[in-house]
Amino acid sequence: MTAIICYSTKMLNIMLTDRRINYGSKQELGYTDNRIKLINLPEMGWVSGAGLADFLDSFKGSLAEKEVRSTDDVLKIYDDAVVNAKEINPSSFEQQIDQSVAVVSWFGASTDYTEMFFRMGILSNAHYGKNIALAPSEEIFIVYPSDYLENLELVKDLEERHGLHDQINGDIIVVLKQMFEVFKEISDNSPYVSSICDVGLFFIDQDGIYKSKISGEVHDLLRELEEGKLEQRFEIVSSFGSPC
Repeated sequence: MTAIICYSTKMLNIMLTDRRINYGSKQELGYTDNRIKLINLPEMGWVSGAGLADFLDSFKGSLAEKEVRSTDDVLKIYDDAVVNAKEINPSSFEQQIDQSVAVVSWFGASTDYTEMFFRMGILSNAHYGKNIALAPSEEIFIVYPSDYLENLELVKDLEERHGLHDQINGDIIVVLKQMFEVFKEISDNSPYVSSICDVGLFFIDQDGIYKSKISGEVHDLLRELEEGKLEQRFEIVSSFGSPC
């Protein structure tokens, strides 16, 4: 059970996820907060997931290792991971596999290669089958932990108070502030979500396409953002040269 918070435009992708792994459907066997769920995709953007951890780790590992040239390749890798997970796990795990959700980001180009743009896609066998659903543009999108999904009034209340269906066309710091505030509320209220988070950024700047990462306790990240110190935490992961 995980919280993933995403934001996507043509020029910017941000993916935020927690680190908690829960043992047992209701944490009967405890939990740990040491699992980094946000994975860097060398030739793409970032990937994370919510659901059955071993299945999602297998998918994320395969996606990071294999050459991916199109969304068809992403779908093939995901479908192979689903099939393999069902073969090696008891049938009682099938529903957990199907209901698991993966979020993937990548960049592409127009057919004449004059324009670069980012995309963020969502995969789930139960919800989208053999398709990738695109995350809404310029809105914060959330993959909720199970206790929120079991009480949709919590979801409605959070989304209304934070204006999550309103378009946000601000700079990175403006978007991060809202994402941190939403994540803080979820992690404060849900026992299934850690207060530690990892954030993957994927953006176009004047001199190139960059991936960077921020990690830390959300309370500390919010404080540093308010103090104007957050950018000191940005770790450049990779760059792809000049944009079109």
